[in-house]
Amino acid sequence: MKKVTIVLLLLSQLSLFAQDYKFGKVSKEELVEKFYPLDSTADAAYLYKSRRTYYDYVQGDGFQSVTEIHERIKIYTKEGFDMATKSVAYYTPEVGEEQAVSSIKGYTYSLENGKVVKEKLSKNSIFKEKKNRSYSIKKITMPNIKIGAVLEIKYKLISPYANSIDDLEFQYGILLRS
Repeated sequence: MKKVTIVLLLLSQLSLFAQDYKFGKVSKEELVEKFYPLDSTADAAYLYKSRRTYYDYVQGDGFQSVTEIHERIKIYTKEGFDMATKSVAYYTPEVGEEQAVSSIKGYTYSLENGKVVKEKLSKNSIFKEKKNRSYSIKKITMPNIKIGAVLEIKYKLISPYANSIDDLEFQYGILLRS
């Protein structure tokens, strides 16, 4: 019985050490960081990347898949500025049902005079581009990029094709902090 109690006590303490990545809450420690601890040559790194896919029922249309994306990226060098533009491809056929990218929210955080400054993504920084007959791209350009900034973006990809889920990437062009 003592062993069970000890194990339960230890497991309950694990959640205390978990990092909190609520959207809109960036820590000063993330902004102060000058280089990625595991690779000091990194131009940028994902501090957090989350993807959640679920099904939603819409009256008259049936089921649709909804994928929510939340990313937080730290910029370490000017070469990392490329990460300030996010391109999201989605299906937009000439005939048939389209996917949609919606609920786009984003902030650029920086440290100025020891205080966290938060700049909101404006609708003027979101562009739609037709890639070909079947696909479009939403390009999202984050504001006020500088070395040391943390970018945070959240959006939804809504698809009427409930039987199809996009592939999940496990390797990225920049580092993913574990």
